[in-house]
Amino acid sequence: MSQAVWTLAKLTPEQERMLKEAEAKLGDGVILAFSRNQVAPSQLTPAQLESLQQLERKLGMEIVAVKSR
Repeated sequence: MSQAVWTLAKLTPEQERMLKEAEAKLGDGVILAFSRNQVAPSQLTPAQLESLQQLERKLGMEIVAVKSR
């Protein structure tokens, strides 16, 4: 099985501008931009999503679920 590698994205000024614009539309959130290698967002069931949200509350942090390709 290959190891997934995530790094903070290196943004061009235009990409940074677009992300800041998107953040402004969210109002109370921030956007984290990552470059990814061999991973995709996990398609979670409602039960899985609720389980991860409970874990987030317990840990006091955000969780990002991905699957390897």
